[in-house]
Amino acid sequence: MAPTTTEASQGSPELSVRRFTTKFVPDEDRIQVLIELSSGEVKVAWLTRRLLNRLAKALLERLESSQAIVSVDAPRAAVAAQRFSQADAVSRIKPQTAVTLSTEVEDAHTQALVTRVDVHTRTKGILLVMYSDEGLVQALPLTEQDLRQWLGVIHDQYKAGGWQERFWPSWMRQTDQASGVSLRANRVRLS
Repeated sequence: MAPTTTEASQGSPELSVRRFTTKFVPDEDRIQVLIELSSGEVKVAWLTRRLLNRLAKALLERLESSQAIVSVDAPRAAVAAQRFSQADAVSRIKPQTAVTLSTEVEDAHTQALVTRVDVHTRTKGILLVMYSDEGLVQALPLTEQDLRQWLGVIHDQYKAGGWQERFWPSWMRQTDQASGVSLRANRVRLS
């Protein structure tokens, strides 16, 4: 599959992202994001619960504020619109093979503990730029659909880890219950 095309310059690191897999790793008590580049290289970004809590809240707020139907006079309509948009995005996830690490590339230089994520608004979505203490880890361009799918995966991984947080909006919880879809497959392919 072709790498994601974004508006960034040719040398930009997000151009090389093909797909990524997100999963909770019990032994680490963290979320692992395995990022496959178009070169075949796999980078591993580790996200802590504390960082993900802040990131997820910010991303959910962006989705809620970007919804065209958001209205003080019609909060039920706004929740219904969010629930519909979320269910639609989740229904479009296509099953695929998980990104994995081969034993030859499991060295420390391909893995990084993410300490900061910058969120940049793009014409068609957002750009998540992940940093470790050593510098740039990877940038992930996400359309709104990709973002909704990834947040659904993150929410599912929170449940897998027993992480109970109150910041998840009702439209996200209701989508999980209504769809009956498990995002344990936890893979997102950038289109």
